[in-house]
Amino acid sequence: MRIIGIQIYGYGKLENLELVHLSPTLQVFFGQNEAGKSTLMSFIHSILFGFPTKQQNEQRYIPKIGAKYGGKLILQTNECETIMIERLPGKATGDVSVYMPDGTVKGEEFISELFQGMDKNLYQNIYSFNIHGLQGVHNLKSEDVGRYLFSAGTVGTDALLELQNKLTKEMDSLFKPKGKNPLLNTELIRLKDDHTKVVKWQEKNNEYEELLDERHRIENELWNLDSRKQYLKDKIQESEKLQSIQPLLDEYQTQRNLLNGLPVFEPFPENGLRRYEQLQAQLKPYEAQVAALGEQVKKLDKEKNEIQLSTPYLENEQQILELIENNSLYIEKQDRIQFVARELQQVEDELKQLKDRINFALPESEFYKLNLSIAVKDIFSEIVSDTARHKQQKNFLDDSFTQAKEALENTEQKIKDLRKQVLSEDERKQFEK
Repeated sequence: MRIIGIQIYGYGKLENLELVHLSPTLQVFFGQNEAGKSTLMSFIHSILFGFPTKQQNEQRYIPKIGAKYGGKLILQTNECETIMIERLPGKATGDVSVYMPDGTVKGEEFISELFQGMDKNLYQNIYSFNIHGLQGVHNLKSEDVGRYLFSAGTVGTDALLELQNKLTKEMDSLFKPKGKNPLLNTELIRLKDDHTKVVKWQEKNNEYEELLDERHRIENELWNLDSRKQYLKDKIQESEKLQSIQPLLDEYQTQRNLLNGLPVFEPFPENGLRRYEQLQAQLKPYEAQVAALGEQVKKLDKEKNEIQLSTPYLENEQQILELIENNSLYIEKQDRIQFVARELQQVEDELKQLKDRINFALPESEFYKLNLSIAVKDIFSEIVSDTARHKQQKNFLDDSFTQAKEALENTEQKIKDLRKQVLSEDERKQFEK
């Protein structure tokens, strides 16, 4: 993989810079101090591995003039041919987009896959080292110079030497053959203690199983006791409820005994008490009426005693009594006749009004012969609708006739005017000549 193109939108002092057609073998960037060589190297690091964050000690190279921060690299790879990596501001390390040859766009995870897990530190030590890495030689001991030179000749810096020392320290911190503090030694001691405990607890496995069986048995007994307890609790509640209503039961039994001791009557009717009260209420007016009639009977008896008996009356006593008995019926019939007469008069008045409204001229004898069925009513409705429609059509035809008449009169007037303008025979011949 090699870089074949660089385009910087804004990065430090570099703005709108585009470098294309870079050499495939060796490309040298030459310039004085502060020309932007280190800035260009930092730009490549930022595009590949993300912009430096505020928590890091590296310079962030944010443009001060206001240019767009970021840019893109064009890479030539064996696997994906030519790809373009663009990084712009966004999250902490920026938002990256990898444009593939087929037009698809991928993200940060593709860069990690492309570099096969290589991070920024390893990339700088192997492929992007500077003079500060070589200046660390004076910190080495005489026995480390050979390894440093081998490391520098292999990867360009003392990365392997530092890595070897780091791994040696980590190995010593993890395990020593006769040590106690290293992690693996501590874990081995703990493992031996755990093994001793496991053997001890294995011996108690049978006891545990017996205790487990005992636990299941006790749990079953507890469940049975809980069921029994709930059953007894329900019985107690039922007994307490029966005890609370015991006085009512005693009273009920007493009243029942009293009822059994009473004489046998007909079954008490449904809603008997309410009906009894209604009858009592109806009975009071009748009692008052009976009292009034009693007074009237006494008065009539007195008048009867004062009446001088007449032989004709005695002879026609039966007929007189019948007339007296039918007197109330006669009065009722008279009232009924008057009521019917009033209703008849109202019907006649209403009938007269209806006749006047519809201009009905038939005699009353012919009126009852008319067919008033629903079908006739429908026919009558259709006739009324047709009549209204014909009236509307007549009005339309009248309007059309009026318009045609006016048009005819106008036309006749125009003909008269035109005839007045027609030349005489002599004048026409003269003009023809």
